[in-house]
Amino acid sequence: KLYDVAEENPGGVELAASPWTTESLEAFRRSDWPGFLRATQRLVVAFPSEPDAYALHTDALMKTYENRPTPENRRALEDAIDSLCRVDTNHYYCLSKPAYLLGRDGDSRGAIRRLSELLLRKDLGPAARSYVLGLRGQAERIARDTDVGLADLVEAGRISPMRRGVLCKVGE
Repeated sequence: KLYDVAEENPGGVELAASPWTTESLEAFRRSDWPGFLRATQRLVVAFPSEPDAYALHTDALMKTYENRPTPENRRALEDAIDSLCRVDTNHYYCLSKPAYLLGRDGDSRGAIRRLSELLLRKDLGPAARSYVLGLRGQAERIARDTDVGLADLVEAGRISPMRRGVLCKVGE
């Protein structure tokens, strides 16, 4: 199994065909983070054993936390990561999301180390690899490894040129 980015290729046939998936992805594409969160909450209830439902919900809570970094939003995000990891212990979010939070908490070097370990895996599809490279590139730039970070961001864009946000990160 190759892991993908749930916003680009959401799970199995039933999940992909769900009106809640459509609602989730529409809200995501509009940057409607409250709508994204509401729709993904419905997905998790409707598809309690589908990792991509939890991945989408984790992404919605990540956006919520990024826009309003309160202790309550952080706890909800950490709980969502834990829930996803109970459904799929090998999901790459089980490593990438905590690494992102580590970097956000000021430990860019720790985040880089964890993301580098994750990039050694052979089960990341192109979009997932691009996502992780983008996270590592951001952490490297924060750690003042500007050239290395830029190289990761450019590689992320080369692998998956249409990934939302990759080009914006290169331009920062």
